Amino acid sequence: MQIEEMFRIEGLYEHRIASLTNLSQYSFGHYLEALLELENRNFACFYSKMSVIYDAAILNQEKAFILSWLIVGTEVQYDMTKRHEYLIKLQNLRSQELNLYIEFLCYYFDSISSFFDGLHDISEVQMKKALSTANLINYKRGQSRSYYHLALIYKEKKNLLQAKQMMTCCYDICVNEDFTKTKNKVISIFDPQDNSKNENIENIESTISKIKYALKENDLDYARQLIVKAEILRRKQKIGRKRFSLYYYRIQYLFMIQNVKYGRKLLEKLKDPVLLQKNLSFMKGLRIPLNHSESEQLKQLNYKLFDMIDGISLENIYVSKVRNELIRKLFCTLNQKQIVSKENLFESVYGISYDPVVHDSKLYKLIGRARKDTFSDVIINDYGSYSLNYENYNWIFND
Repeated sequence: MQIEEMFRIEGLYEHRIASLTNLSQYSFGHYLEALLELENRNFACFYSKMSVIYDAAILNQEKAFILSWLIVGTEVQYDMTKRHEYLIKLQNLRSQELNLYIEFLCYYFDSISSFFDGLHDISEVQMKKALSTANLINYKRGQSRSYYHLALIYKEKKNLLQAKQMMTCCYDICVNEDFTKTKNKVISIFDPQDNSKNENIENIESTISKIKYALKENDLDYARQLIVKAEILRRKQKIGRKRFSLYYYRIQYLFMIQNVKYGRKLLEKLKDPVLLQKNLSFMKGLRIPLNHSESEQLKQLNYKLFDMIDGISLENIYVSKVRNELIRKLFCTLNQKQIVSKENLFESVYGISYDPVVHDSKLYKLIGRARKDTFSDVIINDYGSYSLNYENYNWIFND
Protein backbone atom coordinates (compact mmCIF):
# COMPACT_ATOMS: atom_id res chain seq x y z
CA MET A 1 0.00 0.00 0.00
CA GLN A 2 1.32 3.42 -0.99
CA ILE A 3 1.42 6.29 1.48
CA GLU A 4 -1.13 8.28 -0.54
CA GLU A 5 -3.71 5.52 0.03
CA MET A 6 -2.98 5.56 3.76
CA PHE A 7 -3.62 9.29 3.87
CA ARG A 8 -6.85 8.80 1.91
CA ILE A 9 -8.06 6.21 4.44
CA GLU A 10 -7.41 8.71 7.24
CA GLY A 11 -9.27 11.38 5.30
CA LEU A 12 -12.33 9.14 4.94
CA TYR A 13 -12.16 8.27 8.63
CA GLU A 14 -12.03 11.96 9.55
CA HIS A 15 -14.78 13.02 7.17
CA ARG A 16 -17.49 10.38 7.00
CA ILE A 17 -16.50 6.92 8.26
CA ALA A 18 -19.84 6.43 10.05
CA SER A 19 -21.85 7.23 6.89
CA LEU A 20 -19.98 4.87 4.53
CA THR A 21 -22.14 1.96 3.36
CA ASN A 22 -20.64 0.19 0.35
CA LEU A 23 -17.10 -0.37 1.61
CA SER A 24 -16.33 -2.94 -1.09
CA GLN A 25 -16.06 -0.12 -3.65
CA TYR A 26 -12.70 0.79 -2.10
CA SER A 27 -9.56 -1.27 -2.66
CA PHE A 28 -8.85 -0.71 1.03
CA GLY A 29 -12.39 -1.50 2.18
CA HIS A 30 -11.10 -4.01 4.75
CA TYR A 31 -9.25 -1.15 6.50
CA LEU A 32 -12.42 0.92 6.65
CA GLU A 33 -14.34 -2.05 8.09
CA ALA A 34 -11.81 -2.32 10.91
CA LEU A 35 -11.89 1.44 11.59
CA LEU A 36 -15.68 1.33 11.67
CA GLU A 37 -15.36 -1.20 14.52
CA LEU A 38 -13.12 1.29 16.36
CA GLU A 39 -15.63 4.07 15.74
CA ASN A 40 -18.37 1.88 17.26
CA ARG A 41 -16.07 0.90 20.18
CA ASN A 42 -16.13 -2.79 19.26
CA PHE A 43 -12.54 -3.22 20.43
CA ALA A 44 -12.28 -7.01 20.17
CA CYS A 45 -13.43 -6.96 16.52
CA PHE A 46 -11.20 -3.97 15.77
CA TYR A 47 -8.05 -5.64 17.17
CA SER A 48 -8.90 -8.92 15.45
CA LYS A 49 -9.41 -7.38 11.99
CA MET A 50 -6.39 -5.11 12.25
CA SER A 51 -4.18 -8.01 13.36
CA VAL A 52 -5.18 -9.99 10.25
CA ILE A 53 -4.37 -6.98 8.05
CA TYR A 54 -1.05 -6.50 9.86
CA ASP A 55 0.00 -10.13 9.27
CA ALA A 56 -0.70 -9.72 5.55
CA ALA A 57 1.18 -6.43 5.19
CA ILE A 58 4.55 -6.47 3.45
CA LEU A 59 5.93 -2.92 3.52
CA ASN A 60 7.15 -1.53 6.82
CA GLN A 61 5.33 1.76 6.34
CA GLU A 62 2.03 -0.11 5.93
CA LYS A 63 2.76 -2.10 9.11
CA ALA A 64 3.52 1.18 10.89
CA PHE A 65 0.24 2.64 9.64
CA ILE A 66 -1.66 -0.35 11.06
CA LEU A 67 0.23 -0.15 14.36
CA SER A 68 -0.63 3.55 14.67
CA TRP A 69 -4.34 2.69 14.59
CA LEU A 70 -3.87 -0.18 17.04
CA ILE A 71 -2.12 2.24 19.41
CA VAL A 72 -4.97 4.72 19.03
CA GLY A 73 -7.37 1.91 19.92
CA THR A 74 -5.47 1.12 23.12
CA GLU A 75 -5.51 4.82 24.08
CA VAL A 76 -9.27 5.03 23.59
CA GLN A 77 -9.69 1.85 25.64
CA TYR A 78 -6.93 2.94 28.08
CA ASP A 79 -5.08 -0.37 27.83
CA MET A 80 -1.52 0.79 28.50
CA THR A 81 -0.07 -2.73 28.53
CA LYS A 82 -1.25 -3.44 25.01
CA ARG A 83 -0.20 0.06 23.93
CA HIS A 84 3.35 -0.61 25.12
CA GLU A 85 3.48 -3.86 23.11
CA TYR A 86 2.49 -2.06 19.91
CA LEU A 87 4.97 0.75 20.58
CA ILE A 88 7.82 -1.77 20.81
CA LYS A 89 6.80 -3.20 17.41
CA LEU A 90 6.75 0.32 15.97
CA GLN A 91 10.23 1.05 17.33
CA ASN A 92 11.49 -2.20 15.78
CA LEU A 93 10.22 -1.05 12.38
CA ARG A 94 11.99 2.27 12.90
CA SER A 95 15.30 0.47 13.45
CA GLN A 96 14.97 -1.51 10.21
CA GLU A 97 14.87 1.38 7.76
CA LEU A 98 14.89 5.18 7.48
CA ASN A 99 11.32 6.19 6.69
CA LEU A 100 10.05 9.67 7.52
CA TYR A 101 6.47 8.48 8.04
CA ILE A 102 7.63 5.93 10.61
CA GLU A 103 9.85 8.61 12.18
CA PHE A 104 6.80 10.85 12.55
CA LEU A 105 4.78 8.13 14.27
CA CYS A 106 7.58 7.35 16.72
CA TYR A 107 8.09 11.00 17.67
CA TYR A 108 4.32 11.50 17.94
CA PHE A 109 3.59 8.52 20.18
CA ASP A 110 6.73 9.07 22.28
CA SER A 111 5.46 12.58 22.95
CA ILE A 112 2.07 11.27 24.04
CA SER A 113 3.78 8.75 26.35
CA SER A 114 5.75 11.60 27.96
CA PHE A 115 2.55 13.63 28.25
CA PHE A 116 0.81 10.74 30.02
CA ASP A 117 3.72 10.66 32.47
CA GLY A 118 3.59 14.41 33.14
CA LEU A 119 6.88 15.15 31.34
CA HIS A 120 5.54 18.18 29.50
CA ASP A 121 8.88 19.70 28.45
CA ILE A 122 10.06 16.43 26.91
CA SER A 123 6.65 15.90 25.34
CA GLU A 124 6.86 19.37 23.76
CA VAL A 125 10.29 18.67 22.20
CA GLN A 126 9.15 15.32 20.81
CA MET A 127 5.90 16.74 19.39
CA LYS A 128 7.80 19.56 17.68
CA LYS A 129 9.98 16.91 16.02
CA ALA A 130 6.82 15.09 14.93
CA LEU A 131 5.46 18.33 13.45
CA SER A 132 8.70 19.03 11.57
CA THR A 133 8.68 15.52 10.14
CA ALA A 134 5.02 15.81 9.10
CA ASN A 135 5.90 19.06 7.30
CA LEU A 136 8.72 17.34 5.39
CA ILE A 137 6.35 14.74 3.90
CA ASN A 138 3.39 17.16 3.62
CA TYR A 139 1.34 14.96 5.96
CA LYS A 140 -1.65 17.19 6.70
CA ARG A 141 -3.37 14.98 9.28
CA GLY A 142 -0.03 14.52 11.01
CA GLN A 143 0.36 18.31 11.12
CA SER A 144 -3.12 18.82 12.56
CA ARG A 145 -2.62 16.12 15.23
CA SER A 146 0.75 17.58 16.19
CA TYR A 147 -0.67 21.09 16.55
CA TYR A 148 -3.60 19.73 18.58
CA HIS A 149 -1.37 17.92 21.06
CA LEU A 150 1.06 20.84 21.29
CA ALA A 151 -1.95 22.93 22.33
CA LEU A 152 -2.76 20.42 25.08
CA ILE A 153 0.86 20.47 26.25
CA TYR A 154 0.93 24.28 26.41
CA LYS A 155 -2.41 24.29 28.21
CA GLU A 156 -0.96 21.98 30.88
CA LYS A 157 2.07 24.29 31.14
CA LYS A 158 -0.33 27.25 31.63
CA ASN A 159 0.95 28.90 28.44
CA LEU A 160 -2.52 29.79 27.19
CA LEU A 161 -1.39 32.14 24.43
CA GLN A 162 0.69 29.45 22.71
CA ALA A 163 -2.05 26.88 23.32
CA LYS A 164 -4.47 29.16 21.48
CA GLN A 165 -2.02 29.63 18.59
CA MET A 166 -1.56 25.86 18.21
CA MET A 167 -5.31 25.23 18.30
CA THR A 168 -5.82 27.89 15.63
CA CYS A 169 -3.21 26.23 13.37
CA CYS A 170 -4.89 22.86 13.90
CA TYR A 171 -8.33 24.30 13.18
CA ASP A 172 -7.17 25.98 9.94
CA ILE A 173 -5.75 22.69 8.59
CA CYS A 174 -8.93 20.82 9.58
CA VAL A 175 -11.11 23.33 7.72
CA ASN A 176 -8.92 23.28 4.58
CA GLU A 177 -8.63 19.46 4.49
CA ASP A 178 -12.16 18.72 5.76
CA PHE A 179 -10.94 16.83 8.85
CA THR A 180 -14.35 16.91 10.52
CA LYS A 181 -13.60 14.71 13.54
CA THR A 182 -10.50 16.62 14.64
CA LYS A 183 -12.19 19.96 13.92
CA ASN A 184 -15.07 19.01 16.22
CA LYS A 185 -12.58 18.03 18.96
CA VAL A 186 -10.95 21.45 18.63
CA ILE A 187 -14.29 23.29 18.81
CA SER A 188 -15.32 21.29 21.89
CA ILE A 189 -12.50 22.85 23.93
CA PHE A 190 -11.70 25.99 21.93
CA ASP A 191 -13.81 28.03 19.52
CA PRO A 192 -11.55 29.79 17.00
CA GLN A 193 -14.53 31.80 15.70
CA ASP A 194 -15.20 33.41 19.08
CA ASN A 195 -12.04 35.20 20.10
CA SER A 196 -13.68 37.30 22.81
CA LYS A 197 -14.90 34.18 24.60
CA ASN A 198 -11.51 32.45 24.48
CA GLU A 199 -9.66 35.58 25.60
CA ASN A 200 -12.05 36.08 28.51
CA ILE A 201 -11.68 32.46 29.65
CA GLU A 202 -7.91 32.95 29.59
CA ASN A 203 -8.37 36.17 31.58
CA ILE A 204 -10.53 34.41 34.18
CA GLU A 205 -7.96 31.64 34.61
CA SER A 206 -5.07 34.07 35.00
CA THR A 207 -7.16 36.25 37.35
CA ILE A 208 -7.96 33.28 39.60
CA SER A 209 -4.25 32.41 39.77
CA LYS A 210 -3.65 35.96 40.99
CA ILE A 211 -6.50 35.64 43.52
CA LYS A 212 -4.87 32.54 45.02
CA TYR A 213 -1.56 34.37 45.36
CA ALA A 214 -3.15 37.52 46.81
CA LEU A 215 -5.01 35.48 49.47
CA LYS A 216 -1.86 33.55 50.28
CA GLU A 217 0.06 36.82 50.73
CA ASN A 218 -2.83 38.33 52.75
CA ASP A 219 -3.18 41.17 50.21
CA LEU A 220 -6.93 41.44 50.78
CA ASP A 221 -7.64 44.71 48.91
CA TYR A 222 -6.03 43.32 45.76
CA ALA A 223 -7.82 39.97 46.23
CA ARG A 224 -11.19 41.78 46.39
CA GLN A 225 -10.46 43.69 43.15
CA LEU A 226 -9.50 40.44 41.39
CA ILE A 227 -12.59 38.57 42.64
CA VAL A 228 -14.81 41.38 41.28
CA LYS A 229 -12.95 41.32 37.96
CA ALA A 230 -13.32 37.52 37.60
CA GLU A 231 -17.03 37.70 38.46
CA ILE A 232 -17.64 40.42 35.83
CA LEU A 233 -15.83 38.36 33.17
CA ARG A 234 -17.79 35.25 34.16
CA ARG A 235 -21.15 37.01 33.90
CA LYS A 236 -20.31 38.63 30.56
CA GLN A 237 -19.58 35.23 29.04
CA LYS A 238 -22.43 33.44 30.89
CA ILE A 239 -20.01 30.89 32.33
CA GLY A 240 -21.32 28.91 35.30
CA ARG A 241 -19.80 29.53 38.74
CA LYS A 242 -18.96 25.85 39.11
CA ARG A 243 -16.41 25.98 36.30
CA PHE A 244 -14.06 28.28 38.19
CA SER A 245 -15.28 27.82 41.81
CA LEU A 246 -15.52 31.58 42.40
CA TYR A 247 -17.67 31.05 45.51
CA TYR A 248 -14.76 29.17 47.05
CA TYR A 249 -12.41 32.15 46.78
CA ARG A 250 -15.07 34.69 47.79
CA ILE A 251 -15.79 32.70 50.95
CA GLN A 252 -12.11 32.54 51.86
CA TYR A 253 -11.82 36.30 51.32
CA LEU A 254 -14.88 36.98 53.52
CA PHE A 255 -13.54 34.84 56.34
CA MET A 256 -10.17 36.58 56.12
CA ILE A 257 -11.79 40.04 56.51
CA GLN A 258 -13.85 38.64 59.42
CA ASN A 259 -17.18 38.95 57.58
CA VAL A 260 -18.13 35.56 58.99
CA LYS A 261 -21.90 36.02 58.71
CA TYR A 262 -21.91 36.58 54.95
CA GLY A 263 -19.18 33.98 54.47
CA ARG A 264 -21.40 31.39 56.15
CA LYS A 265 -24.33 32.46 53.97
CA LEU A 266 -22.31 31.77 50.81
CA LEU A 267 -20.97 28.56 52.35
CA GLU A 268 -24.51 27.17 52.34
CA LYS A 269 -24.61 27.54 48.55
CA LEU A 270 -21.55 25.32 48.01
CA LYS A 271 -22.59 21.92 46.67
CA ASP A 272 -19.17 20.45 45.92
CA PRO A 273 -18.18 18.37 49.00
CA VAL A 274 -14.45 18.91 48.36
CA LEU A 275 -14.73 22.72 48.27
CA LEU A 276 -17.09 22.68 51.26
CA GLN A 277 -14.64 20.58 53.27
CA LYS A 278 -11.76 22.88 52.31
CA ASN A 279 -13.63 25.99 53.41
CA LEU A 280 -14.72 24.48 56.73
CA SER A 281 -11.10 23.44 57.36
CA PHE A 282 -10.03 26.96 56.32
CA MET A 283 -12.34 28.39 59.02
CA LYS A 284 -10.69 26.16 61.63
CA GLY A 285 -7.28 27.32 60.44
CA LEU A 286 -8.36 30.96 60.99
CA ARG A 287 -9.62 29.99 64.47
CA ILE A 288 -13.22 30.83 63.55
CA PRO A 289 -15.35 28.69 65.90
CA LEU A 290 -17.48 26.12 64.09
CA ASN A 291 -21.01 25.68 65.34
CA HIS A 292 -22.31 22.19 66.12
CA SER A 293 -23.87 21.75 62.67
CA GLU A 294 -20.65 22.78 60.89
CA SER A 295 -18.51 20.51 63.09
CA GLU A 296 -20.73 17.52 62.34
CA GLN A 297 -20.75 18.40 58.64
CA LEU A 298 -16.95 18.55 58.58
CA LYS A 299 -16.68 15.14 60.27
CA GLN A 300 -19.10 13.62 57.75
CA LEU A 301 -17.26 15.20 54.82
CA ASN A 302 -13.89 13.93 56.06
CA TYR A 303 -15.32 10.44 56.31
CA LYS A 304 -17.02 10.74 52.92
CA LEU A 305 -13.85 12.02 51.26
CA PHE A 306 -11.85 9.10 52.68
CA ASP A 307 -14.37 6.83 50.95
CA MET A 308 -14.34 8.87 47.74
CA ILE A 309 -10.60 9.10 47.25
CA ASP A 310 -9.19 6.09 48.99
CA GLY A 311 -7.87 7.40 52.29
CA ILE A 312 -6.96 10.89 51.16
CA SER A 313 -8.01 14.13 52.80
CA LEU A 314 -7.25 17.53 51.37
CA GLU A 315 -4.47 18.60 53.72
CA ASN A 316 -3.19 15.18 54.77
CA ILE A 317 -2.33 12.03 52.88
CA TYR A 318 -2.69 9.02 55.19
CA VAL A 319 -0.52 6.44 53.46
CA SER A 320 -1.63 3.58 55.75
CA LYS A 321 -5.23 4.10 54.58
CA VAL A 322 -4.43 3.79 50.88
CA ARG A 323 -5.89 0.43 49.87
CA ASN A 324 -3.56 -0.44 46.99
CA GLU A 325 -0.47 -2.17 48.41
CA LEU A 326 1.79 -1.24 45.49
CA ILE A 327 0.84 2.42 45.78
CA ARG A 328 1.62 2.29 49.52
CA LYS A 329 5.05 0.80 48.70
CA LEU A 330 5.55 3.52 46.08
CA PHE A 331 4.83 6.29 48.61
CA CYS A 332 6.97 4.66 51.32
CA THR A 333 9.93 4.28 48.96
CA LEU A 334 9.69 7.93 47.92
CA ASN A 335 9.52 8.94 51.58
CA GLN A 336 12.92 7.37 52.31
CA LYS A 337 14.90 9.73 50.07
CA GLN A 338 14.42 13.18 48.62
CA ILE A 339 14.64 12.00 44.99
CA VAL A 340 14.53 8.37 43.79
CA SER A 341 15.63 7.21 40.34
CA LYS A 342 13.23 5.27 38.16
CA GLU A 343 15.40 2.13 38.43
CA ASN A 344 15.61 2.17 42.24
CA LEU A 345 11.93 2.99 42.56
CA PHE A 346 10.87 0.03 40.44
CA GLU A 347 13.19 -2.43 42.19
CA SER A 348 12.04 -1.28 45.64
CA VAL A 349 8.33 -1.53 44.82
CA TYR A 350 8.34 -4.77 42.81
CA GLY A 351 11.42 -6.50 44.28
CA ILE A 352 12.86 -7.49 40.88
CA SER A 353 15.65 -6.15 38.68
CA TYR A 354 14.66 -3.26 36.43
CA ASP A 355 14.56 -3.72 32.64
CA PRO A 356 13.55 -0.50 30.79
CA VAL A 357 12.17 -2.35 27.77
CA VAL A 358 9.80 -4.47 29.84
CA HIS A 359 9.18 -2.47 32.99
CA ASP A 360 8.84 1.22 32.00
CA SER A 361 5.15 0.97 31.18
CA LYS A 362 4.49 -0.99 34.37
CA LEU A 363 6.01 1.75 36.52
CA TYR A 364 4.33 4.56 34.56
CA LYS A 365 0.98 2.83 34.93
CA LEU A 366 1.46 2.50 38.72
CA ILE A 367 2.44 6.17 39.04
CA GLY A 368 -0.56 7.12 36.91
CA ARG A 369 -2.82 5.02 39.13
CA ALA A 370 -1.36 6.64 42.28
CA ARG A 371 -2.07 10.09 40.85
CA LYS A 372 -5.54 9.08 39.74
CA ASP A 373 -6.43 7.57 43.14
CA THR A 374 -5.07 10.57 45.07
CA PHE A 375 -4.17 13.87 43.39
CA SER A 376 -2.47 14.60 40.08
CA ASP A 377 0.45 16.47 41.69
CA VAL A 378 1.31 14.14 44.61
CA ILE A 379 4.37 12.76 42.81
CA ILE A 380 6.89 15.13 41.23
CA ASN A 381 8.69 13.87 38.13
CA ASP A 382 12.11 15.37 37.45
CA TYR A 383 13.33 13.81 34.18
CA GLY A 384 13.16 10.18 35.23
CA SER A 385 13.58 10.70 39.00
CA TYR A 386 10.67 10.99 41.39
CA SER A 387 9.86 12.60 44.73
CA LEU A 388 6.80 13.31 46.88
CA ASN A 389 5.11 16.70 46.86
CA TYR A 390 5.74 17.92 50.41
CA GLU A 391 4.85 21.52 49.56
CA ASN A 392 1.13 20.93 48.97
CA TYR A 393 0.51 17.85 51.12
CA ASN A 394 1.21 16.66 54.65
CA TRP A 395 2.34 13.02 54.38
CA ILE A 396 1.35 10.81 57.32
CA PHE A 397 2.95 7.35 57.21
CA ASN A 398 2.12 6.01 60.67
CA ASP A 399 -1.52 6.47 61.59
